Amino acid sequence: MRMWSEADSLPPIQPRCGRWYDWIVDVSVSNPAVWKHALSVFGDERKAARWLATPLFELEGRTPEQVLESDPKTDAVSAILDRIDYGVFS
Repeated sequence: MRMWSEADSLPPIQPRCGRWYDWIVDVSVSNPAVWKHALSVFGDERKAARWLATPLFELEGRTPEQVLESDPKTDAVSAILDRIDYGVFS
């Protein structure tokens, strides 16, 4: 099984707001626990934000951000972050 590394290219970020900082603030305010978790797992804001904007198979092709917008109380995004953090990719 292939694991993600820093060398892997990530898709470009397509923020909802006009400015990068505004988008980060929006995500961190709307769901601060998930934002902190993503920062902890990925180590920096840009990588965490790109992951949140990347469509995932586990989320039926939706981005973590889209899932959190439609259901802010869902545990699905945190569960995926836990699996990434612990190195479980199944």
